Formats: sequence, structure tokens, C-alpha cells
Amino acid sequence: MSGFRVQVLYLRSSSSPDTYATNLNAIRTWAAGADAILRESSSAAGQEMGFTFVMTDDCLIDVDNVAISSSAIRTFDTSIMALDQQGYDQVDRIYLMFGDTNAAGICGIGTMWDDDRAVATNANNRGPSYARADRTCWNAHTAAHEGIIAVHTIVGDPDVHAMDYEKQPQATYCRPEIASIGITEAQATRGAEVLNKVIDTDEGARRLGEVALVADDSPISNMGPASYTHLTLTTNYSV
Repeated sequence: MSGFRVQVLYLRSSSSPDTYATNLNAIRTWAAGADAILRESSSAAGQEMGFTFVMTDDCLIDVDNVAISSSAIRTFDTSIMALDQQGYDQVDRIYLMFGDTNAAGICGIGTMWDDDRAVATNANNRGPSYARADRTCWNAHTAAHEGIIAVHTIVGDPDVHAMDYEKQPQATYCRPEIASIGITEAQATRGAEVLNKVIDTDEGARRLGEVALVADDSPISNMGPASYTHLTLTTNYSV
């Protein structure tokens, strides 16, 4: 397909399970959502722009299944080098990667030239360009964000700012699913001294909550499934 297009990629390590078929429809939905977000944001800046995707013969967003080495997927730069070696280096392409990994510590990242000229020859209007969102941040907002920054810069919007991923809800795909937001205790360098003084006042203060397994026929169990702020899970077991 000729002309400037966004090629969506499902990117995985060659040593990891291939979940392309499982995630294909979701990736297409997130990519389409990224286009909607970009159009809305660019319209607010005075000039509507959107993603033009490489499409299948059935008029669906085309998503290539790409495997690279486990070492290459660990950083954004090495993943670009690996893609380049596989021919994903066309000058009329933006490659939007959905990385099926959390090993790289990447939420969302993209390439961008430092060129804010509102002209056709803006350096950001040529490729190859690359953007990547890894599994923890698979959603339309992460996929769109780097494009939004580029559009705001091109049209001269002075309010260009990086995304604060600490404020973005995240999901861990496991059973059961786990949602999170903010930073971990290890990352909490800002105000860490005050925080630690507070949570050190009690042995259990570092926990968000506690769950106790008790015998089905016990005083705690007989109180019912919940007592004020305490949650009790009952089970049958022998001691």
C-alpha cells in the first residue's frame, strides 16, 4: 500500500508465547481509539489530523505479527534496530508497536524530530518513525499520546507536555487481573522520608489490607463475610 501510513505491529520476543490471535481484535480496537483521540486533540489545537493505517483487503487495520530476540525487545532502540533488519524501515511508514512484554519497563515511547515548523517539509512528516506501548499500558491513550505530542508541536500549540504515566491506570494481565496506579514504594523517592515515618508507626501499615483464611466453623467465620473494614474469607480445612 503506497502513501504515508501507520503500520501496526504486534511485537514479541521469539522466546515468548505467541498471543497474536488472542490480542488481534483488541489491538485493532486500541489503534482505532488512538486515531479518535488524535483527531479530537488536534481539532482542539485548530487543525484536525488522524492516523491513516495500513489496511487489510477486508478493510481492517493491518497488524503484522513480528518476533525479535529477547535481548532486542528489552529496549526501544534495539527493537528499532531489529525491526530495521526485518525490513520495517520504509520512509512512508510510522510503525506502531504493541510490545507483548513488560521486561523493558516501557509504558509508551516514540521517536520525534525537534521540528515545530507548520510546513509540509516538517521532519516529522517523513519516516521511518516508531512508537511503542508495552503490555502494561496497552490502551488507546498510550498508543495515541506520542502522536498527539507531535501534532501539537507541528501546529504550534505551546501547551506540549509529556504524559505522566504515574497518573495513568495500568493493568496486569493475569488471573485474577490486577489494576494499579501511581508508583511503587521503591519508586517513591519524593516524600519517601515522611512516608516511611508514617508507615513505620505500625508493623502492618505497609499493607493495603489483610486477608485471613480461617476455619469454616470458627467465631470469626460465624460473624459473616464482612465485619466493618475487615474482610474474612472462609474455607474448609483441617489442622
